[in-house]
Amino acid sequence: MENLKVQYYGATRAASQLGSALNSLIAASIVFVSGNYRTVFFIAILPYILNLINLATYPNELDKAEVKKTKKQTLKDFIDAVASWRVLKILLNTSSYSAIFKSLKDYLQPILESFALSIPIFVWLDDKKRSSIVIGIVYFFLYLLTSYASKNSWKIGKKSSSFALNLTLFVGALSVIFAGVSYIFNFYIVSILIFIVLYILENLRRPIAVSYVGDNVESDALASVLSVESQATTLLTAVFSIVLGFFADKLGVGQAVSILGIILLLMSLFFKIKD
Repeated sequence: MENLKVQYYGATRAASQLGSALNSLIAASIVFVSGNYRTVFFIAILPYILNLINLATYPNELDKAEVKKTKKQTLKDFIDAVASWRVLKILLNTSSYSAIFKSLKDYLQPILESFALSIPIFVWLDDKKRSSIVIGIVYFFLYLLTSYASKNSWKIGKKSSSFALNLTLFVGALSVIFAGVSYIFNFYIVSILIFIVLYILENLRRPIAVSYVGDNVESDALASVLSVESQATTLLTAVFSIVLGFFADKLGVGQAVSILGIILLLMSLFFKIKD
């Protein structure tokens, strides 16, 4: 059933996003009732503990494989896979947008808070409760959209996964640039809408990206290559976060976001992939 890889991963990611949508409402309710954000972190410990118990009860036979590979063989499979410039381009294409997205996504909440405090609703509430309501509602609908995007991502990449990845990377780069420009001119609503687009693009891309990597790498090396892609995303996120922070201090947040968008635009042109 390899032809259903994108649908399968998209469905599992969609379920995760639905959980995040529910969590947004729960977190907003906790902040509204308690009046502070710290309570959310204490309560979040409970599901973490439940998850650890769940993991601890997994049967041991799940860790067994029919064929055990040595570290040397695993390393060889990995080197053979990434020695190809084509594979490296694929990894950089799939990881670059995710890295930019992770660098920027936490900037949405301050924008939402500024927007929440600027609109004349729930004016009888204090600022923290007002912002918690608006942020909770926006994130709830945001995660509903990203869940829908993940579940239907296979339709975007049905004809050509490489075209879908190239297109979404290019559109994502332009969206980041416009997000920065709108922030510069204090168009908060536009900034929020563009950030929502960035969330949707990330959840459209990931199922297609994982499937595309699997289609272009030997199955023996797939786990190693996906691990490298994950580490590459983490490394790029760290680099982009430093760049973003540096230019935000020197020029301002909007200008820094636009600069990241320009960098991503150049990467989208340089790391364009073909079937």
